[in-house]
Amino acid sequence: MATKRDKNISLTTQVRDEFNEAEFSPVHYDQGLVHALISEKIAEKRSNQKFVIIEGLCNSTKLLDESDRLELRLMDEFMCVEQHVGEVQAIIGL
Repeated sequence: MATKRDKNISLTTQVRDEFNEAEFSPVHYDQGLVHALISEKIAEKRSNQKFVIIEGLCNSTKLLDESDRLELRLMDEFMCVEQHVGEVQAIIGL
């Protein structure tokens, strides 16, 4: 929570913020810590499964402020996931 920096995000796809993204979206926090937390959780829960699904991580496109979007670009998020978490096999955008 010490790294949290509130940023305005657009939640136009949801009638209500059922996942509390306005408060807990990864874009509000230090990306290095977010990736470290994900890596730690994957290592803790890892089984014989071949793939891990990470939902809601690359959501910088929801940022309303242009300077925030430039600071955390979608391709940068993708590259950081590969660098810190592991190889990306597929990306799905709905």
